[in-house]
Amino acid sequence: MKKLLFVFFLLFNIAFRLNAADLDLSPAKWIWYPSGRTLQNTFILFRKEIYLDKDNVNAKGWIIADSRYQLFVNGQRIQWGPAPSDPRWQEADPVDISHYLNPGKNVIACQVLFYGAGDGTSPLGIPGFLMKIDIDGKEIITDKSWKTFLARSWNPGQYKRWYLRSLQESFDARLFPYGWDTPASLKTMNGLQLQNFRDQPINRLHPMEIRITCLISQEIQSHSFGIDQFH
Repeated sequence: MKKLLFVFFLLFNIAFRLNAADLDLSPAKWIWYPSGRTLQNTFILFRKEIYLDKDNVNAKGWIIADSRYQLFVNGQRIQWGPAPSDPRWQEADPVDISHYLNPGKNVIACQVLFYGAGDGTSPLGIPGFLMKIDIDGKEIITDKSWKTFLARSWNPGQYKRWYLRSLQESFDARLFPYGWDTPASLKTMNGLQLQNFRDQPINRLHPMEIRITCLISQEIQSHSFGIDQFH
């Protein structure tokens, strides 16, 4: 009975995934640093300035990047991701920056690491950053209005990744544009140009969904499955 219950929840989770609605983040665009190619283990900094005329706004949306991102608002790190997901159902992470915005000038910034191709890398394998946030009815999206910067504090192309080794980080603080994620004015950020090949994502996006997974986990724990029960 316990085995059947486990199989039922597992199949239910798969069926839920197959029928999940696609997440439409248009008119947001996949954007990247203007370059002919991107080496493995490349870090790109993205920056967007916005102006608000009031406090206590509601600012929620979705974010995803290939391969990993760290999101900042006014110099404060908000979250990082994306969360691990089945590559057949690429998931965008929900984001809420409501409590980090102030009246006047604000900066939304994102640091994105592209793993490259090969063992132990992202299933998408093409660099990009995509975000859409609604601030009290006004959309903030990734488009050509963003500024971008190639962070050479990490040497692009170093080191090769494989399935037994993660990023080997070597950081040169002398080259890092400190303050890039704050409202202070910066002249080091280049004007961004869209990479046309990322206008559309390769995989369909789904919202990150953990309810069914949690339900399965709780069900397994409540029945105290033993390893011998699956033999």
